[in-house]
Amino acid sequence: MDGDLDAELQYSPSRWALRPLAEHLDRYRQLSARHVGADLTRRGRPLLVYVHGGYWQELSAADSLFMVDDALAAGMGVHAVEYRLAPAATVADIVEECVREVVAVIERVAPSRTVLAGSSAGAHLAAMVRADPRVADILDATVLLSGIYDLRPLVGTSVNDALGFDDAAAAALSPALLPVVVGADDVLCAVAEHESDEFIRQNREYSARLAAAGSRVTTMVVPGRDHFDLPLDLVRPGTTVGDWVLTRATEGTP
Repeated sequence: MDGDLDAELQYSPSRWALRPLAEHLDRYRQLSARHVGADLTRRGRPLLVYVHGGYWQELSAADSLFMVDDALAAGMGVHAVEYRLAPAATVADIVEECVREVVAVIERVAPSRTVLAGSSAGAHLAAMVRADPRVADILDATVLLSGIYDLRPLVGTSVNDALGFDDAAAAALSPALLPVVVGADDVLCAVAEHESDEFIRQNREYSARLAAAGSRVTTMVVPGRDHFDLPLDLVRPGTTVGDWVLTRATEGTP
């Protein structure tokens, strides 16, 4: 990339999306609305734990229940992780909150299988959670959609206004630069076809790094999807991502 202007474009997913961002967010909220406040976990059954995106400074768990109907139809429970947003919380704070909540819900629900998933900044958080010693050995699958694994390119962009990173702080919270944890899980690193070159590059390079360390990784560029509609496929049968997740959530690794 050549300078901050290129980074601003490359790390603005809405500029590459097939539909306006507002339409995507409205769809999330419409699909999520009737599930807000419900306990969607099912003790002893497969569990999907989802970490939302929003560049660590937008959205909430209440906006992130759009996959519930598909999950319940497959016999899975769902837990959407809530975390404080920047600038009220630092990204390091957010990572710790996510780790604690993931551990707590797994202990409470005792699922038969656990899938941790995240999209965009949520994929970064899921990658950081997966690498934590408290979590590394209790996941059956991890799904990382359109993630940012090296945060340093964000330093010169408007995204960083609320985050306050310098290069060193960004590096310290970049899964791509931290020691790789090889867990017991299968990992999916997926990105949409309609994304910037940088999101596609980060997906490819991070998945290659996990694979080189010995993790079981599947890498995808999903045709016909963009950054914002790819999460809708999470547990939707007949989609590339959904079929991958459902196989591992309900039957184990093939």
